Amino acid sequence: MIRPVYYVEDHTVLTALYYGPKIYLDPRDIIQANIMYYGFWEKWVSDAFLDRLKPGMTVLDIGAHCGYYSLLAAMKVGKSGKVHAFEPNAKMVENVKKSLMINGFRQVDWHPLALSDQAGTARLVVPETGGGALIATEASEHQQVDTVILSDYLPECKADVIKIDVDGSEPRILNSLYKLIERSDHPTIFMEYCPVLWRMQSFDPKERLQNFIHFGYAFYVLEHNGNRTSIDFDQLIAFDRNEHLDLLIKKA
Repeated sequence: MIRPVYYVEDHTVLTALYYGPKIYLDPRDIIQANIMYYGFWEKWVSDAFLDRLKPGMTVLDIGAHCGYYSLLAAMKVGKSGKVHAFEPNAKMVENVKKSLMINGFRQVDWHPLALSDQAGTARLVVPETGGGALIATEASEHQQVDTVILSDYLPECKADVIKIDVDGSEPRILNSLYKLIERSDHPTIFMEYCPVLWRMQSFDPKERLQNFIHFGYAFYVLEHNGNRTSIDFDQLIAFDRNEHLDLLIKKA
């Protein structure tokens, strides 16, 4: 597949994703540079994500970054669906707006907010390589961002698919997420899981994850080769390597 890349202006390029939608990118960000070069990011996650989506669904993209997964979701759910994208990093806004416009994706609501366990403000750490996290680490840049509680901010929302990648802040979202699960029909969850970062913030993975068991969910690891490997709860809690797992969490 030939994918032209056009330099627009001010460190911005326009290209097409491997899966179809057009996207504006800033290649100074390492994730966006990879998307520009290959046309995708985390293909093993992208394929599984797209496989779960159908027209008319409601999708939450929490930690939307440059809008990559939001664009994929909008493509699959169509005009009858809805995508709620949450990304507090102000650097992403302009390119995302242009990406949504050039694709005609009016079904995406972009929320320039960080989801957390309390409403207010917080310091977003923005590394030079891109992304952003609420974890206090050394970085060249910080932004003051607004935080909201998911269940309060979207009190009537019911979701079909939820993608969460917030660089270690996942525990701050889960209690609110469970409230959304209660009013939805067993949404499928895609979540980056790095318990080392959780424990650094004094969050107990077992305490934070056990409600998924209560709701009848099972856990699967999305492998880089495309396989989906079942992992039981005890194995998940015992995972202690300094790396993350890409989890698919769905009704057993």
